Amino acid sequence: PNLRGIFSVSLLLSLGFAFFTQFFAVYLMQRFKMPEKDIGLIFAWVGVWLVFTQGVTVRRLSRSVSPQTVLRYSILLLSISVPLVLIPDNPWAVMWINPFIATFQGVTSPNLTTVVSGQASVEEQGEILGINQSMISVGQLAPPLIAGYLNSLNGAFPILAGGITIFFGWVAYISLQLKTAKRGSHEKEK
Repeated sequence: PNLRGIFSVSLLLSLGFAFFTQFFAVYLMQRFKMPEKDIGLIFAWVGVWLVFTQGVTVRRLSRSVSPQTVLRYSILLLSISVPLVLIPDNPWAVMWINPFIATFQGVTSPNLTTVVSGQASVEEQGEILGINQSMISVGQLAPPLIAGYLNSLNGAFPILAGGITIFFGWVAYISLQLKTAKRGSHEKEK
């Protein structure tokens, strides 16, 4: 098992998504002068998609696709969709992008937990999942400090930082997968 590698992926994804979630409302207020009520409607829309993703999409995917395969695509697609919210000139057009973010995050999170859990023996699972949750918590701690400064430079920077950090999480995940595959092929040769 490569716990250090998978914990790094969890940390990067948490950092990236926290950049996005903690400054998305600020971005909407600054760029579009949206009132809190309208921002609340956008977040409610995201909530609907998260419920749909957890209730339908994750359930169907888990029957036919391995968590490792899901993560190979969902993390990359999440890293692409987060900065897409910066493109629309109309705030309501953002509502067409948010379902993708909600879906890719909603699919990534449980599949990453499954992969982390699979890295540990039955006796160690509680400890390993606890450490993973700690990494996620640490990832949510840093963005307000960093993104506040980034936001003072440009309101789009925290969202861009989120997408870039999630992309680095995908790179870390893919490199971890490649190392695992390489290790498996070496073991077969022996």
